[in-house]
Amino acid sequence: MKKLLLIFVIAIAVNGCDLVNSNGNSALSPVFSISDIAGQSRTNFHQGESFKLSFSLNNTTGDTVIYTWGSPMVSFRIYKNDSVVTSSDYGCPEPNFYTTSLLPPDQSIQGSWEGPTPRCDTQKVVLSPGKYLAQVYFPNFGRTKVKAVLPLSFNVIR
Repeated sequence: MKKLLLIFVIAIAVNGCDLVNSNGNSALSPVFSISDIAGQSRTNFHQGESFKLSFSLNNTTGDTVIYTWGSPMVSFRIYKNDSVVTSSDYGCPEPNFYTTSLLPPDQSIQGSWEGPTPRCDTQKVVLSPGKYLAQVYFPNFGRTKVKAVLPLSFNVIR
């Protein structure tokens, strides 16, 4: 009897942590892009030039997603040789309030960051010439997974 009860408890725990909804979809679908400030898609930027990293997060799960967030909702990071060189939220204080929001099925959330200077920094960040990777992270969607998004490669030239 104890074994049967233990199996039942484990089954409930596993199913309770299952992120697949009744429609069989398990994750939000992100789109990630890099462009110049005017919105033209580019992967080569001059040293000292700003660029825009943008995302769209589409609810393809078939269910309304409840998420809690402070500011910012996402984090953008710039890597060079596997090291973070700057981030959209470096130097920003942790939010002292959080908001609960709903993302209905087939709706999306969009946002962007004008990099490479962090949002809370007054000193302009200038990337040295070289090859970089940009990545976006979605930490605030709790049990609802966000599908993997590939990093974007870009170059800084003189």
